[in-house]
Amino acid sequence: MKRSKMLLAISLAVILSVLGITITAIPAMAATLSVNPAFGPPGRSVVITGAGYTPGPINITFQIGNPKVITFVASSNVASDGSFNGTFTIPSQAGGSYNFSTDTSPGVTFPFNITPEISVSTSVGRVGDLVNINGRGFQGDDTIRVFFDGNAIVLAVSDVNGTFNASFKLPEAAYGNHTIYAADHLSPSPEHVVSITPKLTVDTAISAAGSVIKASGTGFNAFSTISFTLDGVSIGDVANGSNIGSFSEVQLTIPVIAAGSHTLKASDNAGHSDTVAITTSQAMTITPASGAATTPINITGGGFAANKTITVTYDGKPISTNPSVITSDANGNFAATVAAPKTAAGTYDIAVTDGTNNSTAQFKLTAAAQVNQTTGAVGSSVSFNGDGFNTNASITVQYDGVGIGTAKADASGSFSGTFIVPPDKAGQHKITITDGPNSITSDFITTAAAQISGPEGSGVQVNGYVGSDLTVSGNAFIPGATVTVTYDATPVATAKADGKGSFTASFKAPASKGGLHMVVASDGTSKINLSFMMDSTPPLAPTIVSPVKNANASELPNFQWSPVTDPSGVTYTLQIASDPGFNSIVVQKTGLTTPSYQLTQQEQLNSTGSNKPYYWRVMTNDGASNESPWSTALTFTVGFQFPSWLLYFLIAVGAVLVFAAGFLLGRRARRNVI
Repeated sequence: MKRSKMLLAISLAVILSVLGITITAIPAMAATLSVNPAFGPPGRSVVITGAGYTPGPINITFQIGNPKVITFVASSNVASDGSFNGTFTIPSQAGGSYNFSTDTSPGVTFPFNITPEISVSTSVGRVGDLVNINGRGFQGDDTIRVFFDGNAIVLAVSDVNGTFNASFKLPEAAYGNHTIYAADHLSPSPEHVVSITPKLTVDTAISAAGSVIKASGTGFNAFSTISFTLDGVSIGDVANGSNIGSFSEVQLTIPVIAAGSHTLKASDNAGHSDTVAITTSQAMTITPASGAATTPINITGGGFAANKTITVTYDGKPISTNPSVITSDANGNFAATVAAPKTAAGTYDIAVTDGTNNSTAQFKLTAAAQVNQTTGAVGSSVSFNGDGFNTNASITVQYDGVGIGTAKADASGSFSGTFIVPPDKAGQHKITITDGPNSITSDFITTAAAQISGPEGSGVQVNGYVGSDLTVSGNAFIPGATVTVTYDATPVATAKADGKGSFTASFKAPASKGGLHMVVASDGTSKINLSFMMDSTPPLAPTIVSPVKNANASELPNFQWSPVTDPSGVTYTLQIASDPGFNSIVVQKTGLTTPSYQLTQQEQLNSTGSNKPYYWRVMTNDGASNESPWSTALTFTVGFQFPSWLLYFLIAVGAVLVFAAGFLLGRRARRNVI
């Protein structure tokens, strides 16, 4: 039988071959799978369709990677035409790429991408409202940033399945829509819109008529003018909204209205508004509620009897007021000012009454003390005063915890005094004024100080001469630093500051011109300017001794004059000239230390007659460059000179000789005649 069938088949094949007919096998339809949509967050419903499958039951799986199967999505049945479809929900898994597949035709898959998504607890809110956010489809175990209008506002961490929960308070933002989204390190979620609405707050919901409250607001239009009404009536105050629709602590004066509950409303230019309820009462308020003695205390009252005299007491005693007589107006309102009395620190009642209605507020009087300057040099005197301390108490002033002064409080707890800034390093220190129970501490800056001492006293300036022994001492310089003392910018002494910045340096006043000179002590940081007044009194002029007036001197005369003394030391200047105006100087010698000078061979003078004598004079110079006037100038000649008596004698002798010669010649002539 089998052989017969085989032969039949072979025969049929041969016949078809001869006829040129080829038979091709008809293949089975290929399986296909599709998912719509192909992406979305967990919980998204998708439609899965397939074709080309074997009819019968089929399992659909959702997997990541290969071969890990995440979960069975569903089971279905393939129709007789090989197709199936169904709606399925994406399971809770972390964000990423997944595949749908079936338990038949395992090579056929369809990709699906899980994307992040958030849900927000509200779509409308006011600044400060708590917002809860739930997220899914994010990367697993990842840092999640939640953004408000593009600014990160809170951080969270997703779990292994890419879900997270977070919450935050709505930040300050202007009225209108704002966006919220979250992002892991790969991608952001779609944005969620939340609408910000106005919010009005006040610092107190209970207020006396005529008092001032502070209002703040958020969520209004940006850059809008905010107006206020009380029970629908404008109260005249406005606020300016910021770029994020906020304003803060705007002072609103509550008008005089009946006591009870009222509605305060704030509105922007676009009509966006919010309201708060406030309660007013008949009362009085004081501002401030605490302070030191003499503090002005403002008292305002409302709801009292109309046109009545108001009496004010402090600690049960009448007190002076401004105005001196207080009268309520037609609405029962009044205002006055009192000054906190000088008493010991404590809490005191301020009471007001119109004779029928009374109100009381407490004022806390605090101890107060002040140092009347914030900086001072070591050794300077600083004043201080205080009030509100214990009556008749002993007051101690401490400098960094060490007592440096005392005072005595009077019967009202007031005092005053002074202290001397002690030697210490420069910088900030603490001054504490205390009576034991009350202590007031303030900062005080100690600055470097120095003084210069000399033979004529000490201070920031001393007087002296060349060679005077001078000492510069200082305090509050850098501890351990080298302090350099300069005289007209030239270093003259150094010293090392001790542990508290004190030093002492000594030097002699250098030769310098008479007048004021700058002495500076510096450690490189602190620099103190002092001064030294060099003697500027000229020395006396010398008196010429030799050669005397009109003397005939040798070619190398020895000049002598009277000695002059000066505390700064002296030298002399000698001038010899050929003219009385000393325009033609023949010899000039300066810096002579003795009251005489012998000309040298090189300075030999030429002989001269009495008709053209030499002139000479002397000046005194001290070490401070002070010059005396010139001495009286005297003349002298050089070389041999005929004395007048000798000239007359020679003339007389000549006359005698001439007479004698004439007599002899006459006799001889007579002899010849005879």
